[in-house]
Amino acid sequence: MRFITKHHNNICNLLDDFNNAFTPLMAFVLLALNVLILWDFGMIILLRTKLSTEVIHTHVYIFGVAGLIVFGQGAIAAWAGEQLAEEGTRTTKICYQLLNSLPSNMSSQTKIHVEKQLRLLLEQSKSHKVRVHAGGFFQVNFGILGSIASTVTTYFIVTVQFLLKTNNNTCKQD
Repeated sequence: MRFITKHHNNICNLLDDFNNAFTPLMAFVLLALNVLILWDFGMIILLRTKLSTEVIHTHVYIFGVAGLIVFGQGAIAAWAGEQLAEEGTRTTKICYQLLNSLPSNMSSQTKIHVEKQLRLLLEQSKSHKVRVHAGGFFQVNFGILGSIASTVTTYFIVTVQFLLKTNNNTCKQD
């Protein structure tokens, strides 16, 4: 049990070091993800309104695929963060299950020792949450995908409304 507790602590410390080292990078990457997806949508809309039909199809496909690739990279990062969080929660559940299923035929000294080690690991897993985060600004998990999608959708709707209003004003002037 000491071996498991020691390695759990080492993994948590490595994750803390990772979070501390890559906080600015992760914040920048997720900001860039939002910007790139918005830029891709903006280019699709711009191309749709300004260029001939033959040129539009090629560019729309290129920017559409680029947007999907960028969003896919964010989804992979979110999935990895979600999996780490689930493993941390699973460790806590396993400790509770092991504590509740200690065999009664163990010697009292051994049982006390195993129970003490399990409680130590349980306390460690409850107090040290396994999470990938960007300096406390946000956690990298599936929730960040919802945030990105809502930001992109909001700006996309505003852009479309602005373009529709601009097109209606242009049509009225003709």
